[in-house]
Amino acid sequence: MLYTHEQDPERLSGQSVRQRQLAVLMTRVTAALRGTPEIVRLCGDSGMGRTHLLSAALTAMRPLPARVFHTRCVPGAGAFTAARAVLAASTQQDTALAVGPGLRDKKSEHHMLLALLECATELMRQGPVVLVLDDFHHCDLPSVHWLDHTLRRARAASLAVVVSHPPGDLGPDTRKAASHGVFSGALGGTGQSVIELEPLSLDETALLIETSSGRLPEEAFTAACHEVTGGVPRELTELLRVACKQGILPLAEEAERIHALGVSVATVRRLDWLKEQPEPLRSVARAVAVAGTTRSRVVAELAGVTAFEGDALVTSLFRAGVLVSGTGTFRSADVREQLLRELSAVQQVAARSRAARLLREEGRPAEEVARPCLELPPEALSEPWMLFVLRQAAVGASHEGRVIEAIHCLEHVLRAVPDDEPTKVLLAETLSTLDLTKTAHRLREILKTVRDPRARALIAVALGPAPTVDGRLSETTAALREIVSTFDESARRNPQPDDPELRTQLEAALVFVGIDGPATLRGTLERSRALVPPQGGTSAERSLLRAMAGAQLLDGVPAQQVVGLARTGLGAGTTSLGVEAIWPAFALYHAGEVETAVGLMTSLYTENANDADGFTECAALSARAYFRMRAGFMDLAAADASTAVQIGQQKHLHENTPFARYVLALVLARQGFTDQAEALLTEDRSRKEWVCAEHFGRLMVSGLLREERGDHSGALSLLHRCGRELADAGLRNPVFAPWWVDAVRLLIQRGRTDEARDIVARTESQVVRWGTAEGHGLMLLARGMVAGGTAGLALLNSAVETLEQSPARLARIDACLYHGEALMAADRFNDARGRLRGAVHLAVACGDLVSARKARRLLKTAGGRMPELATKPAETLTARERRVAELAAEGLSNRRISETLFVTLRTVESHLSSVYRKLGIELRTELGAALDMGLSGRVERTEHGDLR
Repeated sequence: MLYTHEQDPERLSGQSVRQRQLAVLMTRVTAALRGTPEIVRLCGDSGMGRTHLLSAALTAMRPLPARVFHTRCVPGAGAFTAARAVLAASTQQDTALAVGPGLRDKKSEHHMLLALLECATELMRQGPVVLVLDDFHHCDLPSVHWLDHTLRRARAASLAVVVSHPPGDLGPDTRKAASHGVFSGALGGTGQSVIELEPLSLDETALLIETSSGRLPEEAFTAACHEVTGGVPRELTELLRVACKQGILPLAEEAERIHALGVSVATVRRLDWLKEQPEPLRSVARAVAVAGTTRSRVVAELAGVTAFEGDALVTSLFRAGVLVSGTGTFRSADVREQLLRELSAVQQVAARSRAARLLREEGRPAEEVARPCLELPPEALSEPWMLFVLRQAAVGASHEGRVIEAIHCLEHVLRAVPDDEPTKVLLAETLSTLDLTKTAHRLREILKTVRDPRARALIAVALGPAPTVDGRLSETTAALREIVSTFDESARRNPQPDDPELRTQLEAALVFVGIDGPATLRGTLERSRALVPPQGGTSAERSLLRAMAGAQLLDGVPAQQVVGLARTGLGAGTTSLGVEAIWPAFALYHAGEVETAVGLMTSLYTENANDADGFTECAALSARAYFRMRAGFMDLAAADASTAVQIGQQKHLHENTPFARYVLALVLARQGFTDQAEALLTEDRSRKEWVCAEHFGRLMVSGLLREERGDHSGALSLLHRCGRELADAGLRNPVFAPWWVDAVRLLIQRGRTDEARDIVARTESQVVRWGTAEGHGLMLLARGMVAGGTAGLALLNSAVETLEQSPARLARIDACLYHGEALMAADRFNDARGRLRGAVHLAVACGDLVSARKARRLLKTAGGRMPELATKPAETLTARERRVAELAAEGLSNRRISETLFVTLRTVESHLSSVYRKLGIELRTELGAALDMGLSGRVERTEHGDLR
């Protein structure tokens, strides 16, 4: 039976794993004394505390109604040493049964066995017996035979045997015994239990640190100690002893220092141990350092020992903690480097070449053969099979998600053969799966050095969203057009079966890149209009359909046509699509399918959450924030946008989160936080080119902020600029960036009705062509503002009713406000109060506090009554934000808050970011004072924006 701490039937709350394992051990011993004799095996690597646990067990056994005999086996001991020692030593100081001198003088091994068996039998006749043998892997073979016979004779007696040894290793003598059938009733039968000693958990590590230092350690310090020691108790204890001498406290700011100290302590200990070892062991260690494997034949030939000797010496390296158990990996890179320095450069090259050849002859996997090849200088990769193996290893590593290993292999091939274009293509495809903010430059370098049109096309496709990442949209669009041209010429002269698929991928890449930038949009839309939508039967065709959905959205093609392209292009969902799913989601959102668009971005975010690069994760959150913001879920939008900005900061993607900052700025502007909104928009960035969605959005929100400051002329100027640049870019969808609605409102307020009427006339045909309820509602609003009078009131009323059929709740709030004001101007105060009261409730539900306060002022002017709305920063917090803030103010860590509220750590961080922003504070210590503000007259909102 195998016991681990997860399967432990005696598991008790509040106990450590070691305490629970001690309880299991005692349970098995007690059961053996009451029934069938049993051997309990305690397995653990060196330093895991086998001896410590046995010592605790011996103490726990004192109250048992049994004699307990204990010894520690030693390597190289003579026959029956362990058997004689265990019978001669009793933990209960019972010396009457000690083995006498006469027994030691017997020369016949058989007679010795019989005498020791008789001694053990006599012990069992007198009462229950427990035999404890530490380091059983060193036990001599005759003693193993004696123990086996003792267990066989004890069928009706009360006997428990406890042995300890490394996992999977019973030592050469016990393995030999097992091969001859010895212990068939014990080690190989049902009368045994195995307790595996695992590394300490984080909690146990923290407990040991607290015991050693006398104070509760901080999480980062505990994590550093656990990582550097691997949770091995002996190594952790030694590290803490040295740390105590150096005055290192268990604080987060000491985490890097304790980690470095742990590496140093472990390295020194292992190097000192190696210096004391005989030359054969050091030769084996050098062989493993060179070859990166513990394969018997390879190690034996490189070290000049027999395979049997090599295996035994490798086992010694495992036990000493020099090598990670079961692998050819050194626990310390410094130890490996020291061993390699004992060989000359020529010796290392010869040994690695030989190791690679031996591994290949054994038929080992490519990744194993590649390890020594990777450390050969490029000029030493003289045999073609070496380059072939490196490429094979790269492909295998890439398929298994070990992308960095794959890149190392491919880069090494290129150092040896710089003009190998197939390897360059493979490298580009591998690089494209990583953080493009870090790999885009290398991808472009590769592209410049490749001449074959097909290879260039494959690399261009691999570049994917890199232009959006590094802002080089115009440059990349021009390069893609040139690549498409040369590819078409090559395909015409020398057609290949996969040309159509690759050509479709190229076209999709060109459209995706081109529609992102204002400077490249017009030409890309013209190119897109000439494309015939494919059927969507292949991945390349679906990719092109996704790109065309984005292009036709911006081109203002009828919404239902765009929806068809998006749905076919998406196929089964976002899996493996990456950022290509974003433009179809935008198309679906603007066509009125909000839930579908939000669901797509939720799936994309979930699929890419916690990825190393974070780019797709940020993009999905930013897009979802935009959809939620336009639909009037301001708190959810702010949470998404804040999280995206936070991820960007953590993963050094700040220059790639302007869209999230734009959404967050608009939310803040509509909640009355003008200064914070302006700060977000004026942050310095190194981006070379703007992306369409963020650029035009920033112009519109900047105009809103100017208006809030009372600069109506400046606001109007920014809106006109937005309109001109949209026209210059060729963007013909009036709903994508509806600057014209606010421009018409400001022009009417300034008495410039003719200009407003001209904007409406120029925009109306585009609205009709797009054909959504949101577009029609916005146009009715603009026409109503221009018309004025009775006709205007009718149009404004229709605008509100039409917008009620769309997801655009913010636009409906604006329509309600303007309609209410118009009703007041027409002395229809009763109707105005009804419209304005609805505007207040909708604005509060959406989190649009600026509009809510404006609607309430107008309502009071119209003779209505309504309680005061939230006016203090603390009153703008959602219920969940306030709870998180309260717990943080009480001193709970983010992790403790997440556990208390049953939410993720990232959710807590996002809520706190929102709290800091709303309260205008920067430090956690300021939370208490900020939350003490009064809450009288508060209209409370839930996290989802509903009235409570």
